[in-house]
Amino acid sequence: MKQSHILGLVLLCVLSGSGWILLQIYPREIGFPFAGCIHFAVISVVAAGYGMAKRMALPRASIGGWITLSGMGVFAVPALARGISTGAVSEFTSLALFCSIPLLTVLLLGAFEWTGVRAVAPRALLTSVFGVGGALLVLPATLPGSTRGWIFFSFMAVCCLLVAVAGIAMHRLIQGVAVAITLALTAFGCAALLGGYGVAAGWPQLTMRLIGFECVRCLLFDLPVMWLTVWLIREVDPGRLSARFLLVPLVTAVEGYAAMSGGVELEAGVGMILLTASGILLIRDKAPSGDEDVSSLHLR
Repeated sequence: MKQSHILGLVLLCVLSGSGWILLQIYPREIGFPFAGCIHFAVISVVAAGYGMAKRMALPRASIGGWITLSGMGVFAVPALARGISTGAVSEFTSLALFCSIPLLTVLLLGAFEWTGVRAVAPRALLTSVFGVGGALLVLPATLPGSTRGWIFFSFMAVCCLLVAVAGIAMHRLIQGVAVAITLALTAFGCAALLGGYGVAAGWPQLTMRLIGFECVRCLLFDLPVMWLTVWLIREVDPGRLSARFLLVPLVTAVEGYAAMSGGVELEAGVGMILLTASGILLIRDKAPSGDEDVSSLHLR
């Protein structure tokens, strides 16, 4: 990985992992999925305006459609899954499930042939398993205790698989496409999906003050984070970039313990060490020489 990619990934993990601090300072006044719909709509308008001002080339309609769908899988599906599963699956369990995305990504890269996608080394599989173990030590995740809980737990697991597939597909699709164009297409699709769900669920009364507040929050936080994420998806292979799903909760956990000014339990400490090591090893993963486009896991 280039130094700029590593710095970008570190910045993304710090910003994403620190999002809870912003919510503590400025609590969200609009709930799911309406805030997300507003944020994605604003990002789409800003990115489209920037792309038009710079006269950036547009991809073919078919490619643009697939970019939109894959982007929805990367960004909107996690938000929709966590929002729908609220109350049935705990927040910690949801986070632990998303920590399995690196493992799913490695398995997908090994099980199927992805033309133009960099391979992963055999050790990446074990590395991602240790990452999941570290997440389970840090996060007090619990299994559902009801049939409804298991249904939504299974739904979340399927969504995690979809995110992994979408991440690999999006990496292939957006090569040579400007970040602003990709961002505009992706954010438009995400806004449409969340907006459609919001209409079906019942759209609330929104004032201009609330909408303006969410727009400012989006421009200051969500827009930079999403722009950086799309750039990294284009520039960094999916196996390495999947480390963010381990490092983001690590940043949140470290900040949480620091805010509480208390000691770190042995179990949590070991978990954070495993998350750190797994994330770094995934980032530093090197495919065998001469095997850049074919997986070395021999899972096919």
